[in-house]
Amino acid sequence: MDLTTQPIAKTAPDERVYYSIRSAASESADAYEVSAAIHQPVCTVDFKAAEIQMINAQVETGPATYYNSHYGSSWILHWPGRSFLNVRSTLEHRDASKKYYLDLVHLSSVVGGSLSDSPITIIVNGQTVVSGHNPNNGGYVNERFDISDFVATGENIIEIHFDAGARTNYWIQSLAIIES
Repeated sequence: MDLTTQPIAKTAPDERVYYSIRSAASESADAYEVSAAIHQPVCTVDFKAAEIQMINAQVETGPATYYNSHYGSSWILHWPGRSFLNVRSTLEHRDASKKYYLDLVHLSSVVGGSLSDSPITIIVNGQTVVSGHNPNNGGYVNERFDISDFVATGENIIEIHFDAGARTNYWIQSLAIIES
């Protein structure tokens, strides 16, 4: 059986990890090489502290966008229709054979014990990825958006706008662009 193309993890289609195992016949009996296809971050932004931690990114914050340690150490977008985050990152070479994802860890606030709306619009390089999206489940969620059709070689700009009409706050802990 050829193991070089067999998936060993059953996950979502875009998250399979493939391992290659070199034939033991060509190596010594105790030497095996195992390599994995790894999801490579293009950029990462950590919003868990007052000073935003960034790798290959620059962050611009809008009005009423600030650090708040009271709920899970994150940044908050507080002013519907006005608050925003812009993240700039440079992609040295866009590989057409790969997928690119925007990973977010974020949430909507809970008011009076019930979930409320904190819709956001995500724009990549001037094109809307999702509009009116509400990460509404009462706790932090890790969500992945396929942005392969929107990223380009060179500078990329990811915008998160806090939509007008929101009834509560939007909170963000991390953002990353992942190449897979």
